[in-house]
Amino acid sequence: WRDLTAGAILRSAAPGPWSFAAGIFHSSVNNPQNYDDLFLDVAPDRTADHQIDVLPPLDGGSTSGEIRLSYRATDDTRTQQWALTVRGRSVSRSFGGDSITDLGRVSIDDFSPVPRPVATFSPASRDRVHQYGVGISFDELWPGRGSFGMGVQRVKYQRSIDAPRGPTAADSTAPVLPTARFTVIPSSKLLVYGSYTRGLEDSALAPANAANRGESPPATATWQVDAGVRYTPGPGAQFLLGAFEVSKAYFNLDSTDIYTQLGQIRHRGLEASATINSEQGFVAVLGAVWLRADLQGREGGVSASGYTPLGTVPLVLNADLDYAPPSWKPWALSCGWSGTSARPATTSNSVQLPAYSQLSFTVRYEFSIFGHPGVARLDAQDVGDSDAMTIDPTGLLVSERGRGFGLTLTADF
Repeated sequence: WRDLTAGAILRSAAPGPWSFAAGIFHSSVNNPQNYDDLFLDVAPDRTADHQIDVLPPLDGGSTSGEIRLSYRATDDTRTQQWALTVRGRSVSRSFGGDSITDLGRVSIDDFSPVPRPVATFSPASRDRVHQYGVGISFDELWPGRGSFGMGVQRVKYQRSIDAPRGPTAADSTAPVLPTARFTVIPSSKLLVYGSYTRGLEDSALAPANAANRGESPPATATWQVDAGVRYTPGPGAQFLLGAFEVSKAYFNLDSTDIYTQLGQIRHRGLEASATINSEQGFVAVLGAVWLRADLQGREGGVSASGYTPLGTVPLVLNADLDYAPPSWKPWALSCGWSGTSARPATTSNSVQLPAYSQLSFTVRYEFSIFGHPGVARLDAQDVGDSDAMTIDPTGLLVSERGRGFGLTLTADF
């Protein structure tokens, strides 16, 4: 495959209350022919439908840009800032045309090699997206007391799909997207925050086991609200506790294996973190996220009753420790641990993947090459070889990589 990303940013350097910034970016990707080995509809007798999906060479490109004009005014008690933003993007990509070879019903325990399939591609489809938006925002900051901000953006979104055997399918929307945010500082050690945001979000491409594999769903409206507190008892220590709720469109396979919107999914959760940073070179970052997903079905979609969305992990714990005291220079050591709770493996929640944890270590060594600084690091990932599996929203099970080692050398010239 070949990827290219390029861009440029222009900022004004003149003093004064007015400032200007603009950026334009382009990305392109070209994927060669690829093979997907699929075992579908796995049954309790350990048999499945074996298919080999050969993808033709595909390409895609995206160009996006943004222009921002800001005005900032400051006095002894507060700072105000206004911003006018214009954004746009244009996306074009090909998909489809796959060559499907059906090898029939087989045992998943049979590892006999099969002949390389003869690829017979059909004409590909092309997906085009044009999106433009104009927004204005206002922020006011009272140092040591808090802040408040609000904004609104009007977006025009158009999407079309040119299929080789049929008329062009098109859809469009023009939502108004508001935002609001605040912070309150009741004391030097405590901060309270909250925000509300509406957005227009792209969803993941249709997976390989979908009848419309590779197709991109239309962008859909989302909203998010969050609030929490941050406690800083002293230098080098910080604790955060927050709650959030996110609502977005739910895409998955319907009864005919078409990847489409089946309803709305709502994620509610709590997040907590603790950061400790000592002058002796010890840094600890601890985090936890508790998450619950609820599905709201719609007519023609799924029934929310008894349906469990896949891919959501109810509880994730993380601990990262780094020790680099001055007396150890140029050496440093870090350790990472993550724990994941059991999570549903079927939409009926009758089967769950077991909980697992992973432990990793990193050793770093700083050096100099031709007068330039460099770092060598040895990473040992999942040293316990957890033999874990993850699951995506469409029910695709993927094995974790397991124990692994990596050596990285980096130099700054």
